[in-house]
This record gives sequence, C-alpha cells and structure tokens, in this order.
Amino acid sequence: MPQEMTLPVFVPSIKTFLFHAYPLAVMENHPDFENWFYTNYIQLYYQIGSPHKLNFYGLNLIHGVWDYYPLLDIERISQEMLRVMRADMVELARWAIQTEGYVNVFLDEYYTEHRYAFQTEHRTHDFLLYGYDDSQQHFLTVGFDENQRYTSTHIPYEALRNAFASVTEKRSMVILRVNREKRFALDFENIQEMVSDYLQSADTSKRFKMYGNPKPDMVYGLAAYRELQTYIEQIEKGEDFLDIRAFTLLCEHKAVMAKRIRYLQKENAIQCSGDILVKLDEIAERATCIKNLMLKYSLIKQPRDLATVQMHLLAMREDEERVLRAVFVS
Repeated sequence: MPQEMTLPVFVPSIKTFLFHAYPLAVMENHPDFENWFYTNYIQLYYQIGSPHKLNFYGLNLIHGVWDYYPLLDIERISQEMLRVMRADMVELARWAIQTEGYVNVFLDEYYTEHRYAFQTEHRTHDFLLYGYDDSQQHFLTVGFDENQRYTSTHIPYEALRNAFASVTEKRSMVILRVNREKRFALDFENIQEMVSDYLQSADTSKRFKMYGNPKPDMVYGLAAYRELQTYIEQIEKGEDFLDIRAFTLLCEHKAVMAKRIRYLQKENAIQCSGDILVKLDEIAERATCIKNLMLKYSLIKQPRDLATVQMHLLAMREDEERVLRAVFVS
C-alpha cells in the first residue's frame, strides 16, 4: 500500500455550506462537470425559521442531498454501525483514499486543529478527507479553519480516532468517488425551466411531488429578496441575529449565474450582448457590496448601512429580472 496519497480537490464556486462544497469539490474532476453544474444551481429558496435562511434548491430523495449528484458514486455507512463493527477509522479512511474515494465524515472539532472549536468546546462538524501521509501520520482535509477561511489543513491519525469516537449524534460516513462512466449533457431546456421558476417565484418542489410534499415555509426565486428584506428588518429590531451565510450565498448565486451565461454563450446555446455580460458582473459586485455592508454592520451597528443594503436589494432584484428575461425569455 502506498505510504502517501493525495487526491485532486477543487475550490468550489459554492462553499457557504459544506454540504454543497464537498461534493462539488470532488465532482469537478469529472469531464462533464460544467454541463451538470450549469444545468443546476439555478433556483433559490428562503426557508422561514430555518438557520440556513437562503439556499440553493436541489432534489432530495431517499438519501437526502447525495441523490442530487449523478456524476458521483456514493457509499454510505452509519457512524453507529462503524462503532458497532469497531472499525479503525484511520485504516478505513486510508483504504477509501487508496481506492480514489473521498471521505466525508462527521468529527468532534474539539480534537481537530485549525478548527473553530479546537480544545474549547465539543462541536460536531463534517470534514472531507482527500489524502494521507504515513510519514507525517496525518490526513489532508479541506473546510473552514479557525479563521473561517476555506482552506486545506491536516488531521493527525490519533486525533481522527478521538474526534470520531466523540461524536454521539446519528450521522453517516460517506465515501465519494467520481463516476467517469456516467455522462451528462448540457440541458438547456431544464435551464430555461429553472430560470422561469426563479423569475416567477414558483415552488420548484411541486415538479417532484411524487417524492415529497411541498413545504409551506419555503419561498422561492425572486420572492426570496422580499424575505431577505424582512430578515434585515428583524436584525435591526433585534428580533433575529445576523447570519452572514445568507448574504455569502447570495453572492455565490449571482457569481455562478454570470459564469453560467458565459458558459452557455461559449457552448453556442445563447447569444448575449456585451452589455448583458457587464450588467451580470455589476449584479455580482452589488451582491458582494451587500455582504460587506452586513459584515460591517456586525461590527459597527449603523442603521444607515442596513438602509443602504435594502436599497441595493431592490435595485439588484430589478436588474436581475430584466437581465434574465432578456437572456432566457425574449
């Protein structure tokens, strides 16, 4: 067995939530990744009362989020089963990596260096292992470090054992492998349907009612702007706390939409004027401005910053609707 091995891992376009970031970081190794990625990650929803607030819509079937990634082969084992089997997590993770498998496992951050809760509190979080080095006795992992930067760090073998043994919640270890035999063609018809749902604030989950009932607390598409504005009002009144992830994900949505339209133009699926591309970049820049203002507000609570954010949201919604209709409807 090799004493050292590192699998390729990409920095994903979406990393606000690791349940998006990890599969995307692996799947980008697939030759059809761009076809799949730009066919998906279009619709947004705001879930009222959820800690996640704003999120991308994706179909969740029997296995939850993992059903959404057809270019991956997925192996799931409950962590409870692994404990009953007295599996050595170090040997299991080494074997998975040797067979080109990336290991998504939940660990107690108390035992893991370069994480927010290291040696301060017991906090369960997911990790992605993508390499190991027997000479250094550690695994390579990627995620958010103690400074909330998405980066690569390492976990010593013994720390992995302790961090795994400390998890009491019912979780699953997932091994992800790129399925290179699976193909995926760019689906412009689906893109148009999802953009239409977004523009009309349509409940996309109703397309898949045979798999689950629509949730009444989820607001879709452009209507999510209104919910974000309400959320900001609640923050100002002290009725809710500021979670910057909603605004980080908003930035990712606008940046990915700009990349998508450029990709569609490269693939000759659409034709766009230079003005459209400039406007898309301006929308993405406005989203970044909103995020930065919210970060500033978290440090220096000045109501005028929230008023500026509200103004930006109104303008961004109007610009985005106009641009998307020009590209996909007219």
